[in-house]
Amino acid sequence: MNIEERWKHHKRFPISHSHYPLYKAFKEFGIENFDFSILEICSISDLNNKEIFYINKFNSYYNGYNQTKGGSNAGHVVKISDEDLTIIYDLLQNSSLSQNDIAKIFNIGIDTVSEINHGKTRLLEGYSYPLRNNKK
Repeated sequence: MNIEERWKHHKRFPISHSHYPLYKAFKEFGIENFDFSILEICSISDLNNKEIFYINKFNSYYNGYNQTKGGSNAGHVVKISDEDLTIIYDLLQNSSLSQNDIAKIFNIGIDTVSEINHGKTRLLEGYSYPLRNNKK
């Protein structure tokens, strides 16, 4: 709702420690090469629908920096291809790689791997969670 605060938040985010594509692009191309602008002014009640509309219109979930498809219930789930997800499942079940090592391979956060392991995100039928029991 507050565009200036949102842009300030993006600029303050710890770019050097982020695995999100937008912050990686900030680091690679320089934040000064990005523009943050208002596309449309609308009522607060229309914000979620407008966000979904523009993310879809510009295809910025599949071909851009958006990590969700928009709206208040979208959450912040990092994009992972179905092929990579299958490999992550296999590595969690059949390898001795740490979750941190798996995260590095796929350039995602260890929290994302942990959520997959525990079935908090990206549930697949036919699996029992956690995929790997990390307790010693």
